[in-house]
This record gives sequence, structure tokens and C-alpha cells, in this order.
Amino acid sequence: YPTERRTAVIHDSVKVEIVQLGGAGATVPLTGFGYALANGAIEAVEEDGIMGALTGGIKNTAAGIGAAILFGYLAAIIFKPHTK
Repeated sequence: YPTERRTAVIHDSVKVEIVQLGGAGATVPLTGFGYALANGAIEAVEEDGIMGALTGGIKNTAAGIGAAILFGYLAAIIFKPHTK
């Protein structure tokens, strides 16, 4: 195989393994979250320099992360999860 094709085959096999390990949740795209991280980092670099690259993405997505943690916790309390 050409190099590009071998790389694609390797990446595809890794994707298959991740999907088998993680289930359906591994196939859900997180492009909006990635965009928010990158956009926050870029804006913060323009304002704060190199430290903005480390803090900007977190500041930009903190509300979404907090909401996900809160709603996940509430769902765990309400539905009382158990192992299969």
C-alpha cells in the first residue's frame, strides 16, 4: 500500500477498536466543543500571550463542562445506576 493508504488503514482499525471499547458514545462528534476550545485559546493568545493558549480554551468552555458535570450528577442521583 502507498503510505497514505497504510495510515488510513491504521487509523480505521484504531477507530474500530475505540468504538468497540466505548460503544456508541465513541461515534458522537464533538466538533462544537473542539471549536470552542480552539477559538478560546486563539482569542486568549491575542490578549495574554502564550499563557492564553493554556487558559483560553478552559475559560471559553467552563460553563459547558460545568453543566455536563452537574447534569450527569443529577442523572446519577435520579436514576440510581447499577452495573449489569
